[in-house]
Amino acid sequence: LQKHCIRCHGSKKQKADRRFDTLPEQIRKLDDLERYQEIVDQLNLANMPPEKEPQPSAEERARAIARLTRQLTAARAELSTSGGHSALRRLNSWEYRQTIGDLLGLNVEAWNPAEDFPEEVKVDGFDNNGAGLVTSGRLLDHYFGAAEEAIRRATQFGDRPPSKKYTQQSPFYFSGKSSRDLPKLFKVDRFRFIPETPFTDLYGRHYRGGHIGFLPLLRQGGVAHSGIYTIRVRAAAVSRVHDYGKALGDFRNGDPLVMEIAAVDRRGSVESTGNVSKMTSLARIELTNEEPRWFQWKVFMEAGYEPEVRFRNGPLAAKRMVRLLTTQAADKPEFKPFIGMKGGTEKAHGVLKAYRGPRLRIWEIGVEGPHVDTWPTTGHRALYGKLAPGELNAATIGQRLAAFAEKAFRRPPLEGELKPIQRLVAGKLKEGVEPLEALQLGAQAILCSPGFLYLNLGEGELDEVALASRLSYFLWSSPPDETLLKLATAGKLRSGLSAQVTRMLADSRSNRFVRHFVRRWLDLDNIGTMPPSEDFLEYYRDNLENAMRKETETFFRHVLDHNLSLREFLDADYSFLNRELALHYGIEGVRG
Repeated sequence: LQKHCIRCHGSKKQKADRRFDTLPEQIRKLDDLERYQEIVDQLNLANMPPEKEPQPSAEERARAIARLTRQLTAARAELSTSGGHSALRRLNSWEYRQTIGDLLGLNVEAWNPAEDFPEEVKVDGFDNNGAGLVTSGRLLDHYFGAAEEAIRRATQFGDRPPSKKYTQQSPFYFSGKSSRDLPKLFKVDRFRFIPETPFTDLYGRHYRGGHIGFLPLLRQGGVAHSGIYTIRVRAAAVSRVHDYGKALGDFRNGDPLVMEIAAVDRRGSVESTGNVSKMTSLARIELTNEEPRWFQWKVFMEAGYEPEVRFRNGPLAAKRMVRLLTTQAADKPEFKPFIGMKGGTEKAHGVLKAYRGPRLRIWEIGVEGPHVDTWPTTGHRALYGKLAPGELNAATIGQRLAAFAEKAFRRPPLEGELKPIQRLVAGKLKEGVEPLEALQLGAQAILCSPGFLYLNLGEGELDEVALASRLSYFLWSSPPDETLLKLATAGKLRSGLSAQVTRMLADSRSNRFVRHFVRRWLDLDNIGTMPPSEDFLEYYRDNLENAMRKETETFFRHVLDHNLSLREFLDADYSFLNRELALHYGIEGVRG
């Protein structure tokens, strides 16, 4: 520097506004780091010293670059560290969702409390960087609404809901007086008819030819209580092999028939189109049996929802199929009576009855539930303990808020931390607000407070309780369980850390880590944002996006569970496939 640089970048002259005579020997600030980096860059490029100035030898230049690079590497590591302090950061949307679910015993797959939250800022592709997790007024508004709804859902005063059985046999369509006030899905029309057989056939994907509703729960507005229900369907896959050619669109000849069970909310639905206001897919199964069999699932259904059975990979909409079968398959003897016939109910019913292609055949549907293991639920007990509404007063409300805050904060409340919330509740009680409502307002305030929304792990070395939180949010995206907290409180977590990691990875909650990490790391949520054109739908079926994500998640899980080398991600000669994904890849012989 003295020999080649200071004359043009020193106290008397600062070409390009660069001065190097004041550079410290040790890099202690970002400004020093930037100046040293510029010198190394110019030496590497051989831009400096300028051509007309005396040049260092190649060996001299290399030594200077090597030494300065070592300094830069050490300084960069020192300056980028947090100094051993954990950043104060809020829960991201994914962690918030899981935390609310675990704290209040809510199914957050069916109801996502963070669904309307603003999109998180991603830093290097990830959404759990403390600096990027800012809190805005808009986000706070969403916190208030989500907390209110979460507490409403968790509150379960009253008797344990009884388990009930509902069944419906074919036919699933109705006409005349029996169809009055029913949605179109249940009514006979051009593409739905009452069969003369003890079963009803589904022909295509569209709701007119591929959906069956469940009348017993329609009449009572869906299930009365959110919870786990058993759904049973007696079904068969008929005529999977056909000779109708392209008249069946993208249905691959000989494929299994995919039956889907969906939960639908008809409140506010558009009857003219058959749409429903909300829908959740509960289960799918591939059928190859031509004789009727019972299929059964235990699934979660929200209050107000009812089941539908759907022919997920059916050939076409029944309307289009009737038209194509009487044109593209007009040489088939079964359709000759309908060639040239004016479109209408007679023609449509006749073609569908004569059709010999793939059909999902349904005999009976049954629903039983809800199956309630404990009552009141864990979320209700977290809020109210064993108290009835009549037992709530200023003293018992204070006790419940303190107990709830300890669970919500993942630690005992700090001194004075609950005072603002206690003042809020006391003021509401003085105003004449009912004690139950006052307690719920206090609980909402806890769910909107920094103690809940932020991971504050303290300064210096993590204590064991903070370590429990860091570990659980890393592997489960949710608060530590009782085992972790007991070990932390007893000061035994750090010494048994390896055993706890093994235990936590074996827990199903670790799938949250796999799912979320892989999606952020590899941008898996971008799959499907630019689907292929309709000409290629035969190669890009409706389940392919989910299968691609599941393949990646399952592969990652396999590498994690077996502690394999990272090279496995690059050169593994195996993967995890279902039938449709295998066909997409050109791999034969995969079933199910």
